[in-house]
Amino acid sequence: VAFGLIILAIGIGVAVNWALAKHRAVAVHERGIAFYAGREVHSTLVWDDALALTVAQKYAVATRSTTYTYTVHLRDQQTLSFTSGMAHAQDVVAICQQEIENRLGPAYQARLRQGERATFGLVALDREAVYIGPYATPWRAGRGISVNTSSIVVQKRQISAEAPQSA
Repeated sequence: VAFGLIILAIGIGVAVNWALAKHRAVAVHERGIAFYAGREVHSTLVWDDALALTVAQKYAVATRSTTYTYTVHLRDQQTLSFTSGMAHAQDVVAICQQEIENRLGPAYQARLRQGERATFGLVALDREAVYIGPYATPWRAGRGISVNTSSIVVQKRQISAEAPQSA
């Protein structure tokens, strides 16, 4: 009986260590986020280094499930990613969006007021147009514009190559 209890205790210890090593977690702090793999800090993010949060969607036909991968883009061109399968992923997304907006929103607004172009990855804006890669859509050609704190949607039937080109 004693031998069986010892084997059981060892088995439980191995199972707990394995579970902790596989567990992924995130801790949100005042200055940023720490990503954990088990008990170890895998990577960290300082809010002042974050430039954007993007999302990619993947649908698995076999399981009929959708996975979202969220990527935080940093000033040094590095990225940190997490998926919708992580505990409290939507809360982390909301916090990331708010922190990035709090830090970058005023700077982008100032650039636009000064007549400069504000760039968001492949997309840019200025007083004349919205630019997507090498193509531009003049504001006057927009059919509809919708703006909120996390997106700008410009409705147009076709993007024109004759419009002002991105620099």
